[in-house]
Amino acid sequence: MRHLGRAEEAATGHTAAVRILERVGEPHRRARSLLAYAEACLATGDKDAAARHFGVALELVTAFALDYLAPKARSGLNQAS
Repeated sequence: MRHLGRAEEAATGHTAAVRILERVGEPHRRARSLLAYAEACLATGDKDAAARHFGVALELVTAFALDYLAPKARSGLNQAS
């Protein structure tokens, strides 16, 4: 949705996805979803929410050695700051 210029709808969809993934317990999917959620928040201008989501994603990336996602999480966190 974000790529179609519908960032608000994307953020809403990501809210539900993150809640589901918190219960499922798959850290790599949750981190990837949080990154996309954070990017949607940036697109809507909500830098505070974006920073929160990038931060949680970075915590997951670090805790579970998901090194391939670390650059995106760090870059996003810098953009949101």
